[in-house]
Amino acid sequence: MSASSLRRSRRRERRAAVRTLQRPKLSEQLLQVWEHARRAFANFCEFFAPPVAIADHEYINVPEYRAMDSWLRSLELLTRRLILAAALAINVPLQPTGSREHKPRQRRRVLIWFNKPSSWIARLRMFPRKPPETPPLRRARREQPRVLPAFPLARRLEAVRRVLADPDTRAHRFAVKLARIAARNAKANQPASLAPARGTPNACSTAASASSAPAWRWSCR
Repeated sequence: MSASSLRRSRRRERRAAVRTLQRPKLSEQLLQVWEHARRAFANFCEFFAPPVAIADHEYINVPEYRAMDSWLRSLELLTRRLILAAALAINVPLQPTGSREHKPRQRRRVLIWFNKPSSWIARLRMFPRKPPETPPLRRARREQPRVLPAFPLARRLEAVRRVLADPDTRAHRFAVKLARIAARNAKANQPASLAPARGTPNACSTAASASSAPAWRWSCR
């Protein structure tokens, strides 16, 4: 083997080792789902545009927006199921915490640069809001918009990209949230104790004391 071919083989081994380190710590089945989701994200960016390019458009016509929204909804659903399956496979022991006061969240101003996705506030909702079941009242007909803002779509796509870039962190965070929900439900669903505490009169003692006390009758004429 020549020196150049030896260097190429070592370079391939180093690249394979780096790819192995970059792969998330998921099971084989979930790794296949993760690879499929990454390919779907790449196909979306190739067919339509990446998040930055979508945000640069500022407005998108309605037919193209609906096509992108349909693709993105399916990609979000696949990513949510991936994180949910990975979180359910993690056993998170919760540490007992004392009662602490919840301080109101303070709002802060955040500068958003459309050409810098790292400055965007983009989070994938694991429990998306459901649309209202009852149909709204019929309003007066008005002209349908021909274009829609592009930044909300770009922000949703960026949220999916962040989750697929580091699924381990998001899965562990969601596993902690599920463990806290399970702990609260277990505490709330505990059977209530109906036995009276020590030192408190029960129904029998109250009735006995009432029967032994002299009965007084007041009459008004």
